[in-house]
Amino acid sequence: MDSTITLVNPGPPTSYFLDTTDPKNIVVYAHPCDPLYQIETEAGQIKIIDAHHPSRVLAIIHQKGLRPDTLSFPVRGENSVVNAQKWLKKTKLPDGTMVRAMDTESGSYIWKVHSSLCQKIYQYADLESAVACCYWHHSSGKPSLVLEYGAEPLRDDIIIGYFVQRHKITMEEKAIDVLVGGPW
Repeated sequence: MDSTITLVNPGPPTSYFLDTTDPKNIVVYAHPCDPLYQIETEAGQIKIIDAHHPSRVLAIIHQKGLRPDTLSFPVRGENSVVNAQKWLKKTKLPDGTMVRAMDTESGSYIWKVHSSLCQKIYQYADLESAVACCYWHHSSGKPSLVLEYGAEPLRDDIIIGYFVQRHKITMEEKAIDVLVGGPW
């Protein structure tokens, strides 16, 4: 019995942009007229909301000050709160590179820094082919996320992971400002 295989080229990668005009309310979109996520910062928490269904809260980052931040995932029906450092855990690759590992329903993925302006996401079993990239978009002066076609099912987890890391970096920068006497 002969079988034929039809190879189909995957779709093109999708770019997602952040409208950061208001740091307390960020919009993530693929096209300016189609917001996909609303990021709201208020009262010690950051909510990541599906912009098409505003009652659908994907995740909440609970800011804990000196203690590690925690995450909850209301949309998944998980009432438990997870330590953000355990959900996106720091680990070391065999070559000694420090990365962040994230377990998802689709498997384990790592976030690897490639430069001060670029971070790539890989499937843990394949460190050669990035499934997504976060970088500073030079033409717009705003952060951008690019997901390969096959990574679309991970989009929510990648968006959540991005904002967990972004919040951590922001808090570290504020701590340094306080330590050295603030921005001049």
